[in-house]
Amino acid sequence: MNNVLFAGYKVPHPLHPYFLIKLQTDGSETPIKVLGQACTKLIGDLSSLEQKFQREFSFKDVRVDGPAGDDPYGTGTGGQAWAAGRDYLDF
Repeated sequence: MNNVLFAGYKVPHPLHPYFLIKLQTDGSETPIKVLGQACTKLIGDLSSLEQKFQREFSFKDVRVDGPAGDDPYGTGTGGQAWAAGRDYLDF
């Protein structure tokens, strides 16, 4: 965000369930408002990432009827590796 001069955080101890945030703005907006905007943007980005992940992961059920080179997952089995019970992919 353009009006943020400094932003940082500190975790005093890993076993304590809290953290400290330091946020300095140029004065055009309050740190509380900027923090709220940043959280809203972060939630939107995570939501978009989740939608993209769900869309890509839904392709695992697609079967390829062409040669092994047409396999979108690169398993060389024409998509049959997913049907064999694997729920992950090695790259």
